[in-house]
Amino acid sequence: MYKGMMYHIITVMAVFCALGIGILIGSLLNGEQIMTAQQSKLMHELGEHLNVMNDEKNKLKLELGSVYKQLTFKDTVIEYLCQQYGEGQLEGYNIALVVSGEEKKVDDIKKWIEQAGANVISTTSVSNLNTTSEAEAFNNFAFNIFERISPLPENQNIDIMSYVAENLIYAIITGKYTGVIDEMANKHYIEADGRYDRQIDYVVFVGPNKNGDAYVKNVDVPMLNIIQQHDIPFIVVEKSNSHYSAVDIFKELGFSTVDNIDTPLGKVSMLMVLKGAQGNFGLKEASRNLLPDFE
Repeated sequence: MYKGMMYHIITVMAVFCALGIGILIGSLLNGEQIMTAQQSKLMHELGEHLNVMNDEKNKLKLELGSVYKQLTFKDTVIEYLCQQYGEGQLEGYNIALVVSGEEKKVDDIKKWIEQAGANVISTTSVSNLNTTSEAEAFNNFAFNIFERISPLPENQNIDIMSYVAENLIYAIITGKYTGVIDEMANKHYIEADGRYDRQIDYVVFVGPNKNGDAYVKNVDVPMLNIIQQHDIPFIVVEKSNSHYSAVDIFKELGFSTVDNIDTPLGKVSMLMVLKGAQGNFGLKEASRNLLPDFE
């Protein structure tokens, strides 16, 4: 169909050229009757080709409409099947959401987890942890409150952001020092919602942070290392259309990831990883497969 459309476009252009040449020749020969007849013939041909082009356009619209309906139906079926698969998969488990990246899809992820039977007991956003303009005040605040959890050795240089990240996630996953979380939220260094005094079975870590590799390595990775040290299963997820991806960093460290959490198949992958599957799944280059193997 596209070749046919192109043929008619070229033909119309040729007709216009011929019409112009005919008018020119007719005026030179002063043959009014010849010129009029030639113009009529060319105009008739032009009208026929325009009608054919209009028919082709209408046919193309109908075909595109049919394809769109088929894709919409396919997406609806996939979403329904994925919801049916996920129902009850995480029955009774307590899950903590830690958000380092965009928060737009967090409610959607939370809804999916709850449909699978789990309890999202807390949601903590650390996406703006290092954007404070008052660095000195933040450092003093951090040292003062986290001294309760992990006193600093004397004469030791540390990365303040990594120090904060490690101690904050410790408070989140252990249910200890919950006052630290409240204090940081009151200062607007983080956003915290839910219960922090409950046992956690899984952690869903939502990324990637817009600040790129440096933030991921100084904040996200230290947090995930602490979670791993406490033998709590976790997964790192991100959207398929995120402007930045950290999957390659997490993959190198052996962390399981899903890079298309905004799709039904991505949510199924997340459930399967939380149930024990391991690997890097999704659509991006660093991912190994679209889905874990069904057992």
